[in-house]
Amino acid sequence: MSSRQFALGSIVLIAVALFLRWPHPEFQWQHVDERAFVTVPLGFWGGDYNPHFFNYPTLQFYLISAFYLVYFLVFSSESVDQFLAYRYFVDATDLIVLARVGNTLFAVASVFVVIQAGRRIYGDRGALAAGLALAVLPLHVRFSHLAITDTPATFWVSLSLLGAIGIVQEGRLRDYLLAGICAGLAGATKYPGGLILV
Repeated sequence: MSSRQFALGSIVLIAVALFLRWPHPEFQWQHVDERAFVTVPLGFWGGDYNPHFFNYPTLQFYLISAFYLVYFLVFSSESVDQFLAYRYFVDATDLIVLARVGNTLFAVASVFVVIQAGRRIYGDRGALAAGLALAVLPLHVRFSHLAITDTPATFWVSLSLLGAIGIVQEGRLRDYLLAGICAGLAGATKYPGGLILV
């Protein structure tokens, strides 16, 4: 397979992954924990960076809080108090949609990472087969639509695995750093993600 064919195949797979995960479903289709991805990240805006909620590790809450802050600064004409009160007590649809968009981007990036990992182990055809498997995997597609931690954790686990493959094949310092840092980020996103350390 030529480099051009591989690149074209990768682009097609990423487009398929994005197509299956976009647009997001109606707001009525929710996960019970999505509300926590509004209340906990906005709670940091008061200066208390303890989430007081540990069903999930805290990395995703901090990332989403920063994402919401950028959204507020760029697109909102409300005061901070108005912004927070409306999302807490009236309607947080816009924030949940933003969190879902972030998860969609994490999910599509995971497909790209899996293609790279597959290429290092199985070559071009194996890479495209691995990318296709993740691009159409029903559970991954479904969770990519929701503001929860599963797809970001999958992204960090995939990157850690890519680094681990590099350690075995070449043993470069950057591979150790990629594997170690991303393993930590995976565990900081979803507790079972830390199992990649094994």
